[in-house]
Amino acid sequence: MSEEKKSPIPNAAELEQQLKGAVDGVMEVSRLWARHGLEIGRTALETSAGTLRTAAETLKQVADRLGKPETK
Repeated sequence: MSEEKKSPIPNAAELEQQLKGAVDGVMEVSRLWARHGLEIGRTALETSAGTLRTAAETLKQVADRLGKPETK
C-alpha cells in the first residue's frame, strides 16, 4: 500500500493569520472597487453637468433669437 502524506493541521495561530490575510485581501479589493465606482460616478456627474450647461446655453440662444415679447 502506498503511504499518503497528510498535511499537518494548522494550529489556531496559523489559522487566525491565514484568515486575517484573506479578510485583509477581500477588504482591499472591496476598497479598490468602491474607489473605482466613486470615480466613475464623479466622471458621469461632471459629464452630465457639462451637457446640461450646453443645453441651457442653447435654450438661452433660442430665447434670445425669438426676442422679447411685445408689450401693448
